[in-house]
Amino acid sequence: RSSDLTLLGEAGRPVQRYFHNGFHTLYRGSTNYLGIELCKAFLYNRENKCIHGDALSILFEVEFLADSTNTPIKRTDIPVSPLLKNLAGLLEDKSFGNVQLTVQQRNLYAHRDVLMLSSPVFGAMFSHPTKESQEQVIHLPDQSFDAMREMLLFIYTGEVPNLDKVAEDLYVAADKYSMSELKTLCGDYLGSNLTVERAADAFVLSNMYSDAELSRSIARFIADHLVAVQRTAGWKNIWGKPDITERLFMLIADIGNTLEPAT
Repeated sequence: RSSDLTLLGEAGRPVQRYFHNGFHTLYRGSTNYLGIELCKAFLYNRENKCIHGDALSILFEVEFLADSTNTPIKRTDIPVSPLLKNLAGLLEDKSFGNVQLTVQQRNLYAHRDVLMLSSPVFGAMFSHPTKESQEQVIHLPDQSFDAMREMLLFIYTGEVPNLDKVAEDLYVAADKYSMSELKTLCGDYLGSNLTVERAADAFVLSNMYSDAELSRSIARFIADHLVAVQRTAGWKNIWGKPDITERLFMLIADIGNTLEPAT
């Protein structure tokens, strides 16, 4: 769970402490390790008194969980609000709204003013004499229908009932339409629901959209499940991108090793 390496001076006096905090799965043959950097000049500085009797004393302390128990959480089904249920149907009703969004050969409907207030991208689109502004039709060939439907539900109700099914696509859409609150919601979900199979691809996504917080969350997950993640197809994909690989291992190093002075 956590570990400390402390350099000891005379009479066991702490000289320098190296602290590491993180969860790792340990098993027979495990290669998990804690790396530290020791400066030769620091060690041989007589004032620090690290070397005594031609010996270097190091105190290693580790805290770990010997076992864990998973207790299923009883799920409580919360009824969908009538407003959300009715609105979900209206979004595909031609009589609803005054703007048509065409996605994957299907249509969604919304209100121009609501879109303008919710997204600066839509705001700019309808504030100028663009084709979309004149025809009141927006073609979205690069978006997912389900993701755009959830985006409209979020705009009108503040809820995303099917986030678990569209999180990645919705994250991309939220970035494109500069909806920071929705992007944060999707990013938080992705960072909290990582799997070994999806971790590498999720890290690529977070870097593509310069999401430092999400990248750090994913790097922490990968560090704790590195052996398993390295067996996935996503890892093979990330390994072919040197800049992303370098970024990942820099984050892992930063997360895994924190230097604290001895007290």
